Amino acid sequence: MFATVAAAICLALAVGWSLLPIPATSAPVLTVDGGCSPSRSPYLQSAPAPEGAAISYCDGGDEATASLSLRIPAGTLERQDIVVAGYIDGTDVRMTLQPADASAAPIQVQQTVGERWLPVAVEIPAAWKGEPLLATLDDEGHGFSQWAGMALSPKAQEQAAQTRTAPWALLVLAAVLALVARSASPPPERSGPRHALVMATLLVSTLLLGNQLYRGDIAGIWTHPDEGIPIKVMESMHAHGDLNTDFARADLPVFSEFRYNFSGYILAAYASARAFAPAAFDSEHDLLEHLLALSRWCSAATLALCLLVLLRHANTLFAVVGTVLVALVPQLYQDAHYARLEPLSTLLATLAFALMTQSPQRERARIVLLAALGGLAGALTTIKFTYVIYLLFCVVAALPMLPAEGALLQRLRPLVRYGVVSALGFIAGFWIASPSIVADLPGFLAGIRALDNQYGGGHPPHGFFEPSLPKQAGLIASYYAATLGVPLVVLHLAGYARATLAPAKYAFGGVMLITLLAFLTQQVFFERNFSPFLPGFIIIAVVGLVNIEHGLKQWTGLQPGTGATALRLLLAVLLLASGWNAWSVTQRLAPYFSASALAARTQSQASAVRAAATRLGADRIEQITYPAILGSQLPAAQEGCVLYQGISYNDDWSARYYGQLEAAGLKLAARIGSEFDDLPINTLHTYHSPSTLLYYDPSRCSRPETMQ
Repeated sequence: MFATVAAAICLALAVGWSLLPIPATSAPVLTVDGGCSPSRSPYLQSAPAPEGAAISYCDGGDEATASLSLRIPAGTLERQDIVVAGYIDGTDVRMTLQPADASAAPIQVQQTVGERWLPVAVEIPAAWKGEPLLATLDDEGHGFSQWAGMALSPKAQEQAAQTRTAPWALLVLAAVLALVARSASPPPERSGPRHALVMATLLVSTLLLGNQLYRGDIAGIWTHPDEGIPIKVMESMHAHGDLNTDFARADLPVFSEFRYNFSGYILAAYASARAFAPAAFDSEHDLLEHLLALSRWCSAATLALCLLVLLRHANTLFAVVGTVLVALVPQLYQDAHYARLEPLSTLLATLAFALMTQSPQRERARIVLLAALGGLAGALTTIKFTYVIYLLFCVVAALPMLPAEGALLQRLRPLVRYGVVSALGFIAGFWIASPSIVADLPGFLAGIRALDNQYGGGHPPHGFFEPSLPKQAGLIASYYAATLGVPLVVLHLAGYARATLAPAKYAFGGVMLITLLAFLTQQVFFERNFSPFLPGFIIIAVVGLVNIEHGLKQWTGLQPGTGATALRLLLAVLLLASGWNAWSVTQRLAPYFSASALAARTQSQASAVRAAATRLGADRIEQITYPAILGSQLPAAQEGCVLYQGISYNDDWSARYYGQLEAAGLKLAARIGSEFDDLPINTLHTYHSPSTLLYYDPSRCSRPETMQ
C-alpha cells in the first residue's frame, strides 16, 4: 500500500511542479539601433520576434536600405544569443562582430536564415564574451531577398531544462513505485480500486515522461517541409467555418492537386486546436506549436499503450525494457518532433494491434471489437489511403470467432455478420474522420491519382538513379539494420513461435509484409511509411524473448528461484543491448531538436567551411544547389580562386555529380561528413544532416597544397 500511495504522491508533485511557470530571464532587453520593427515584414509576423529586434525591411520592402548596430555589454553572451533573420550574403547585406574598442579584427557573418530568427552561425572567441562587443549590420541591397535583422534572445532552453529536471525525477520515481506496487500484488489480486490507482499512476507517469522526452524547442527555427500543409488547410477551415480539408481551397498552390491527403489527421488537429488552443488560429507559429504538441502527446500515448500491452503479455522487467526500446527508435523519435500525421497514425495502428490482443468470448464483445477495428481502419484510411490494408485486422480477428465444429457452411455463416459489422465500422470511422471526403469522393480519388503520379516515377534523392528490386530491398534492409539492428529482427521472428499475441501478431505480420512487398516494387523509399508498424514490431520482439526464456527453462529444467531470476536478468540485459543501434542513431539525432545544440552545430559547420576557404586562399564561396546536382549542371568557369560548397545525401545523384565534378578537373578540398554517414539515403540526411563537400579548381587556386 505504501508504494501505491507514494507513487500517486510523486505523480501529483511532478504534475504540480510542471505547472509552475518558468522564471523569466534576468537578462536586460537591449534594443538594436536603426532599422525598423520586425512587424513591418509580412513574412516574419508568423515567427515571434525577440524583444528589441530590428530589421532592414522597412518602407520599400526589399529595396529599403538601413544600418543597424547593437552594443552588447560584457558578459551578456553568457546569458543571451545573437540571433539574425533574413539574408546576410556578405556582399550587399553585411554583418560584423568585434570588440567595442576595435582591439581585434571583426568577424564577418555570412548567413541565410530566411523568414525566421536563428542564432548567428559564428564561433565567438571565448575571450570576447568578457568584453563589450559591437554588432553592425549594413543593408545596401535593393534586390529581392536583400534584407536582414538582428537581436539578442535569452538562452531559455537551458533554464527550461533545469526547470524540468525535478519533474523528470519525480515521474521516474512514480513509475518505479507503481511497478513495485503492481509486482507486489499476485495476478489474482490485480483488480479493484487499488490496482486501478496503480495502473493509472503508471500509465500517466509514462505518458508525461514521453511528453518530456519528445519535447523540442525549434519551432520556427527549423521547419519540416510538410509542416505548412496542415497549417494552411486548418486556416482555410477556420476562415470558412467548416470541416472541409480540401487542399485546393487552401493557400497551397504547390500541393493543391493532392486534395484530401492527410485529411483525417488534419481534421483531428483542427478539432483539438478548437478544443484546447482556440487562440492558436491567430498565428501560424501558434498553430505550429499546437501541431507539434499533438505529435508529442500522440507519441507519448503510444509509449503508454505499448507498456500496457507488454505488461499483459510479458513480465514487468521485459515490459519496461521493451517500452524503452520503442522510445529509442530514431524513426519514432523523428516523428514525435514533426508536425505530421505519423504520430497519430502510429497511435491508431498500435491501438488496433492492442485491441486485437483481446480474446472476447461473448458475442456482444466480439461485435464491439470488430466494429472498433473497422472504425480504426476507416480513420487510418482518411489519413493515408494505403492504410486501408488495416481492414485485414478485421478478417484475422474474425477467424478465431467462427464455430470449431459443424458443417462448413454453418461454421462460415457468422462471417457474413462479422463482415457487415466491420464494414459498418469502417464506414463510420471514415465518415467521422473526414466527412469532406465522403462529400467529394471524386476529389479524393483525384488526389490519390496525383500522389501516385508524383511518387510513381521516383522522388530523388530517395531512391536510385537506375532503380531495381534488389537495390530497393538492399536500401530498406540496410536502413533498418542500422537503425533497429539484426538482433531485434531475430527476436521479432521468435515472437511468432508460440500462441502469445495470436491472432494479433499474424494480422500485424500480414499487413507489414504486404506493405513491404508493395514498396519493394516502388522507385522511392520513405521510411515514415513503416512508422505505424514499429511499436508492434518491438512488442512482438519482446514476446520473442519471452518465448526464448520459456524454451531455455524447459531445456535446462530451471525452477523458480535464483537460477530463473539470473536468467531473466541476463535476457533483459541482452534485450536492452539489442537497442544499441537505435540508441546510437537517436542520441546523434536529438541535438537537431534543440535550438542551442542546433546553433552550435551550425556555427561549427560554418567555421569549418570558412577555415577551408582561408587555407585555400579562396576569394569567395559558391553554393552548389541540389537542383544543379540533379541536373548535372557543373559550375561555370570563375575568375579567381573559388571554393565550391555542395551537399550529398549518400544518394546516387550526388555520387554521380561529384564524380563528374572531379572528371572536369576540380579537386576535393574537404568533406564534412553527415552525423548519419553510416546510414543509406533517408530523411535524416535530407532533413537534418547532409554531408558537405568542398571543391576547388587547382588551376585557379595558388595554395592547393595546403588542402592535402
